[in-house]
Amino acid sequence: FETLLFNLLILGELTDDCGRVWRRNSHDLYILEITNPTSIVRILSRRPNESSEACRFDELLPQIRCSLPKDTLFSLRRKSTAKETNRPSFDEKELESDEVQRVWQYLQLIKEEPELIQQFYYDPNVKRTSPAECLKTLIRNCGVKNPSWSELRYFVNFLNYQLRDCEESTFCNTSLVEDTLEGFRKFVVNFMIIMSKDFSMRSLTDIDTSQTHGASADSKEGDDIVPFRLRRRWEETPHPYIFFNPDHDTMTFLGFRVDQEGNLLDPQTRKIIQEGIMTRHLRTGLYVQKVDLENSFESYSKFQKIELLCAVMGINYGHDPDDSYELTGDNVKKILAIYMRFRCNIPVIIMGETGCGKTKLIRYLCGLQTEGVRQRNMLLMKIHGGTTYKDIEKNVLQAEAMAINNKHEGTNIDTVLFFDEANTTEALGMIKEIMVDRRCNGRPLSDSLKFIVACNPYRKHTDEMIQKLESAGLGYHVTAEETAERLGKIPLRQLVYRVHAIPESMCSLVWDFGQLNPEVEELYTQQIVRRYVAQGRLPGDENLVSAIASVLAASQRFMREKKDECSFVSLRDVKRAMEVMLWFHEHFQHFSSLMQEKESDNEDDGENEDETEFHVLQPNLKEEPPASVDELSVLKEEEHASFKVERRKLIDYSGRFNPLKEEVTVKREIDEGSTWFKSILKRIPHAAPRKERVILPEETHTDSKPPRFDLSNTLELEESYSGLFLEENGDVNDRIDPVTWSLILALGVCYQARLTEREEYREAIAKSFQPPCRLPGGAERIEREISRCQETLMGELELGPNIARNEALSENVFMMVVCIELRIPLFVVGKPGSSKSLAKTVVADNMQGARSRSDLFKKFKQIQLVSYQCSPQSTPEGILATFKQCSELQESKNEQTTSDTFASVVVLDEVGLAEDSPKMPLKTLHPLLDDDQNDEFVIQSGKSFTRVAFIGLSNWALDPAKMNRGIMLCRNEPDGDELEATARGICGCNEDILTHIEHLISPLVRGYKDLYAKQKTLKKLTEGKKDEFFGLRDFYSLIKMIVCIAKEQQRRPNWEELEQTIKRNFSGLLEEDFNPVRILMDHIGFPEEYFQDEERTEVDSLDLIRASLNRESVMGDGRYLLIMTENFAALPRIKQLLLEQDEEEPYVIFGSGFPKDQLFTQVCRNINRVKMCMETGRTVILLNLENLYESLYDALNQYYVSFGGEKYVDLGLGNNRVKCRVHRNFRTVAIILFNRLIVIAEKDVVYNKFPIPLINRLEKHFLVMSSG
Repeated sequence: FETLLFNLLILGELTDDCGRVWRRNSHDLYILEITNPTSIVRILSRRPNESSEACRFDELLPQIRCSLPKDTLFSLRRKSTAKETNRPSFDEKELESDEVQRVWQYLQLIKEEPELIQQFYYDPNVKRTSPAECLKTLIRNCGVKNPSWSELRYFVNFLNYQLRDCEESTFCNTSLVEDTLEGFRKFVVNFMIIMSKDFSMRSLTDIDTSQTHGASADSKEGDDIVPFRLRRRWEETPHPYIFFNPDHDTMTFLGFRVDQEGNLLDPQTRKIIQEGIMTRHLRTGLYVQKVDLENSFESYSKFQKIELLCAVMGINYGHDPDDSYELTGDNVKKILAIYMRFRCNIPVIIMGETGCGKTKLIRYLCGLQTEGVRQRNMLLMKIHGGTTYKDIEKNVLQAEAMAINNKHEGTNIDTVLFFDEANTTEALGMIKEIMVDRRCNGRPLSDSLKFIVACNPYRKHTDEMIQKLESAGLGYHVTAEETAERLGKIPLRQLVYRVHAIPESMCSLVWDFGQLNPEVEELYTQQIVRRYVAQGRLPGDENLVSAIASVLAASQRFMREKKDECSFVSLRDVKRAMEVMLWFHEHFQHFSSLMQEKESDNEDDGENEDETEFHVLQPNLKEEPPASVDELSVLKEEEHASFKVERRKLIDYSGRFNPLKEEVTVKREIDEGSTWFKSILKRIPHAAPRKERVILPEETHTDSKPPRFDLSNTLELEESYSGLFLEENGDVNDRIDPVTWSLILALGVCYQARLTEREEYREAIAKSFQPPCRLPGGAERIEREISRCQETLMGELELGPNIARNEALSENVFMMVVCIELRIPLFVVGKPGSSKSLAKTVVADNMQGARSRSDLFKKFKQIQLVSYQCSPQSTPEGILATFKQCSELQESKNEQTTSDTFASVVVLDEVGLAEDSPKMPLKTLHPLLDDDQNDEFVIQSGKSFTRVAFIGLSNWALDPAKMNRGIMLCRNEPDGDELEATARGICGCNEDILTHIEHLISPLVRGYKDLYAKQKTLKKLTEGKKDEFFGLRDFYSLIKMIVCIAKEQQRRPNWEELEQTIKRNFSGLLEEDFNPVRILMDHIGFPEEYFQDEERTEVDSLDLIRASLNRESVMGDGRYLLIMTENFAALPRIKQLLLEQDEEEPYVIFGSGFPKDQLFTQVCRNINRVKMCMETGRTVILLNLENLYESLYDALNQYYVSFGGEKYVDLGLGNNRVKCRVHRNFRTVAIILFNRLIVIAEKDVVYNKFPIPLINRLEKHFLVMSSG
């Protein structure tokens, strides 16, 4: 850009690539606005290796230097003129204005003669003060150490507005109220000054502090984010308000208290804001006038709070625009803070975490102003990385038309244009022009149109999180050191939110929005739950509301205490949890019947749960029960030797317990068996008191009749035993009601799934269950119910051969089914090999509505997946087009059936790869994933689509702004037990095969875990961030080959076969001190005699490649080949091997680094060539095509979809996806036939540039002239 300006201004001409020249018109005048070189903007525009002392051409031009107020004051004191220093001074018009003079007169008087404030009124005829004296007074009182001119202006505007109202108010007229409210006017003026400081004081770091941090070119990366850090948080500072109502007479008090000593107090902390702000006499006078300075705002009803808001905002008819919105003192102050900024023409720029309630609050503010009339006064524009200057201008024009229409209708309401997540776009310059200059492309904007900007915070990931992201493969195309997307020196991908730098003139206007405190969040949670119960969607009363809300609030608190991406929770999570809970409650009968059938099958195998439970209980009736006994079983006779076990809790009939733990006795009748019951009481520790009586559903058992107990004898119970039978101590086999079952599964979907360490969560959350949601079995019961439901769902699936129903696949499928049914966005995060892509294909194959093979899946929606392959070339337009295609398809299908039985699913494959795109395409997801129902008074800009289901597959967590809009499933690296279970699952139900390989499973798992850990210490891999060169896909492929050998040969694999399978799957990495093949061999226990056998033929790379290409291999369906070589020397040898097997000439696609080979159109041409080879059965060899490989991920997975006897797979890039028919000879079970897909690449390219997901999908071999 500087080169462009130099050519235009200094050389006077511009030249393009074709040699065409445009000369500057000599009559044109150019004025450049350039910020100070030491300012924030200069810091953030500096490149990583650029010196801060680099020469700038603009220093050669004539200059006028605009100084900050402090510098101007220094110049004025030296009595230097603007002409002498070429620096503008205090603007004379501003100095002479009534606003500045009124404020100065009051501030000067309150400093010199504060008692005269009682009678003082602004006099415009008083002699004006000097610029230096006025500036000194304003700087001293504004509350900012080194203010900008705009900060002084906003301070003056707000204080002048309030002082003008003070002069008009009857209650501030000393001649009318001096007898009862002596000193009231002085109190109000002092209070107005405190308020003005609060409204003008910046929340971000001061300018001078920022300059200090950014002055050195050698400063740390973290310093570049300092200017955008919040130093003043909403919750940590008091906000006392006195507002003059629109009648300019009456007043509204909010957010403070005054103690009997006359000190101004913060009502939350009781800290003194200002001592002696009023006299005792005045405080008494206000109390007589029924001004209560001690009453808590939170004690008001919602209607009273709305009345208070309406009084300040001048609304005649108070109505509740959103009955689900909980009004608190905190958000009422925020609403009024925004409204007062509107009044005083102060721009509104708020910063807050995602999901903290910014949008909801602004919606409520705008809805309140409509007074219940159907009138649109809010335009919501959700900004994202693809938002352009034209998009913003278009929305400004639309908002202006709304404002003009509202004004013509004579309504006195504000029309608001709300820019949500404004700092995610590069078009921040236009937003700055709108907010600060009140212009759009130089055109003045109407005063009747108000603007609000919301920004995401500037925070950097922790070093541990950055390492986690980089090791997962983020940014493999461009290293963190080379990426152009930066905030100063910090790569955007290392920020919690991928945001751009706010222009410096906006920084002083930003104020922290704060967070919902836990108490308020719990109130909202109860409101959400209460709505479902009140509508009859869940059966229950207020006790159920309290029980569910308690569990959800505990889950929210637990998540916030985490230090990773799981900590970002909001009320969105509560709403989703209730949706999921309702869905499970509606499908309870379907799942329950299937689970009962499964249990019945187990009973037929001799696993009758009833018998087991009875035989466990029966000895306890004869022997002394253990100390953990927590329930009394009352057994009654029934016909045919059947009896019922009725479980009851002990009841505290007194209903009141002394806090001093005094003994309270309760009379209770027990039968002649009370001796046995007393023996229990002697051995049970102190338990918490319990007042409720809960009777569980009866369970019928048939067996010999046990002893009978009648409630006849009397037993005295101490307080210690009144809460003896707690829910969490119940038996894990006790029945739970459908509502509790649904709540458990909702917790599993919405909270547990995102955690890596889940046991801690279950233990913590089990303690929050309370009647009527009893949880017998505690944390163990939560895990059991979630696992049972997942296993039930998996039991209804039809899977291909050698696919293990392991924990990863079960959970992935379970989460996808639930989220697709409810159209809740789902992000599946896990390392390569965690069954993400497989689960996607399995779900698509089984969720076919009425055409499904399973009766359970017939009750679910029919779905169609539309995939978008993400890459660094991804664009916002491509993602939008995918959503549009899905939306139109879903609408069309459901209109045909007049029902909601069809769901389109947008699938973003490898979604994290798009985060490296300079166009930030993933920001388009924010409005597309939101499910906010627009109110009648709100217009939402941008394209609106019918809500569709969404699944994002990624190897790492994305930024919280995206993750918070959906559910995250985090799949960890499986432990040894899970790997062993998966290995056995690959065998299917074939016990013979399992017998042949059982002895190998545990050693192979231990060997893989050992190998996996050691590779992370290799310098070659860690430097290229490829420390997961070998992964789960390699291990699973090894097991599949061993299974195929056992199946074909009907025996145990011999040592030679094991060596070859290991080398087939764990080759391609040459390190002197790291031999993955030998590590696995050692764990299996290869005998030394095998290695010392002179007749044994050493298997080299060429033999392994030949075996992989062999049409008659007994090692099953091998993976595609990745052959690492030097200077592509392997290509002729591979061609020769193919000719040896009677293959036709392979089709070779050779890429390059030339610009036109990188074009999207060329990538599509190459994809089409691969497609033709797959359909015709011809081998294809790919070389130097790094920009193509992501398009083949589905094909590399080798899990095909079958239609009409043919196999199909997706190919394509972005939303340009096609179904490719796979030739019948392409692959068949146990035999590899004619065509193949072979990737040949330079070894250094693989180690440094290939993404981990691609490396893990391929069978890797290293082939140079010496290795053959």
